[in-house]
Amino acid sequence: MDLLIKKVLNKDYIQAGRLVDCIVYCGDRYEEALEQTNIVSAKKWLEEQRRSLDELEELFKKKEQHDRIRTLVEELQGRNIQIQLINITV
Repeated sequence: MDLLIKKVLNKDYIQAGRLVDCIVYCGDRYEEALEQTNIVSAKKWLEEQRRSLDELEELFKKKEQHDRIRTLVEELQGRNIQIQLINITV
């Protein structure tokens, strides 16, 4: 989970941890369903895992965008260009 600290915003850390737990859980259920040759159930767990992975990816992208904006602001401030950050919550 330490990797998540660097990959998501602080406010998204708990949600990211829950998503990782869900991804692991779904993977375990997927394997169990395959062992039981229950393809319908296996597909369901694979779909749920994919959903959680997609959500986690969005949190990673959100952090990357935040970091790019922060870097840009720091560069502009380093050139003595006055800029104010507007905190927008989506």
